Amino acid sequence: MQRTLFTWSQQYVFKPLLLGYLLQLFAVVGLGARLLALYAQSGAIGWMVAVGVSVVIGSLLIWRYQAETVVIENGEVVIYRWLSQPIVVSIALNDITVRQNALGRLFDTGALYVELDGKQRKLTSIGMLHAFRCIVAERHDVIRQLLVAQRQRLQAEDREIGALLGHMVPQR
Repeated sequence: MQRTLFTWSQQYVFKPLLLGYLLQLFAVVGLGARLLALYAQSGAIGWMVAVGVSVVIGSLLIWRYQAETVVIENGEVVIYRWLSQPIVVSIALNDITVRQNALGRLFDTGALYVELDGKQRKLTSIGMLHAFRCIVAERHDVIRQLLVAQRQRLQAEDREIGALLGHMVPQR
């Protein structure tokens, strides 16, 4: 993928909505506490294994929240997911789609879709979606203006070179 040459001084980091993860974590911790109480009453080792499983699930939820990050840097959106390689999408290509449902509009969260291999694929969910859209739109407009100016400058240089070469070519 071709890297953009435009640089901005700020980098924006977006995470999933914290409320959703806290609710899931609260449910797992509550389940773990109930399983621990059942182990204390009965002393059966199966309940302790279930407590261990709930601790692992809670740890994975915390790790997942930390691992899923969307970063806007320069002219690109970089999506970090779990252990996979980061996915880099140029803002200029318009390959990023954002979808929201009614609950997403209420909490300003949504899902990021990127066109890969001709198909729309959901990559992650993020919070602060309105800010994400505004920053991407602003950078897209700036990149488009810079590319138009660069194209016009190159066309002018081509005309100058063509005029110079026209004078150098021997006339018949």
